[in-house]
Amino acid sequence: MSTPPTANGDQQRSTANDFLFGLGGLTSSVGVVALNWVVANQLGFDAFSLFFWFVIPAGPLLAGAASGLGLYFIAKATHTRPSPIMLVQLLLIGGWTWFLYRYATYRTLDIDGAAVNSAFTFPQFLDILVTKSTYSFGRYGQGSSYEAGTWGYWREGLSVLGVFAGSLVVFQALKESPTCQSCGRYANVAELQKEAIPLERIDRLMQEDNWDFGNLGNALQAVLDNSPAVRRVVGLTAASHSCGECLNIEVVWSLVAITDDKGTHTSVPVYRIGANNVMVQALRRDIAAVIKRPALTAPVLPPHAT
Repeated sequence: MSTPPTANGDQQRSTANDFLFGLGGLTSSVGVVALNWVVANQLGFDAFSLFFWFVIPAGPLLAGAASGLGLYFIAKATHTRPSPIMLVQLLLIGGWTWFLYRYATYRTLDIDGAAVNSAFTFPQFLDILVTKSTYSFGRYGQGSSYEAGTWGYWREGLSVLGVFAGSLVVFQALKESPTCQSCGRYANVAELQKEAIPLERIDRLMQEDNWDFGNLGNALQAVLDNSPAVRRVVGLTAASHSCGECLNIEVVWSLVAITDDKGTHTSVPVYRIGANNVMVQALRRDIAAVIKRPALTAPVLPPHAT
């Protein structure tokens, strides 16, 4: 007989999870800094210093996202949904990653055999590093070189913001992770077809293979009616969402559409259908087969203007 959860038990689990999040975040943070240090010393490439057009901190953004992976995987493993506290934890991990990156350089840098940390305090070193660094403006860095000066502080600020932006990417990825509609745990997602299925192929599933997708057509029409940005419908994707806790299984249909002149593809969930393992396997098989069949001339699902 299972024991019902208690407030004290929930608090203990929350405390344990917070500890794991911190441990996972610190582990990935140290790993990112250590890997960058090895690559920088062996290959001469410092990922943290990678900027595009001098204002886009691509390297810090990637480093911030990578440093949050420890928390991300532990959150997935413990089925903990993102919260304001988790966001603060991710931002703290990002800030710690930036500090650790700079401090590791301070502790390990030698100039002509003399340790930098024996000649300067850390704030002094950081000030010199930020303001005295030189940058080349020109093709492949062959142009004139200029000392950063006070602009170096702006660049360092962009670097910190880039790390924080990477932390936000991890948080957003957790927010967008599919969950079980019954118990709220993270769902196991398996695509039934990698590419979008044209609407006419879904027609054949319903007409020739006798699949009943309930109100899928009406749900799709409702989404299209409320999506004026849709330029062209590419098709639908199907994925199974299963839960290892309550054993709930659903097939989730999502609309794939082009929403601008650049051909950007956007995916929007449209409809959910309760399922089981036998149904999922049969649907996967029939989708693979229907892709090879000729299209119908009279679609049942709502068309959309190209």
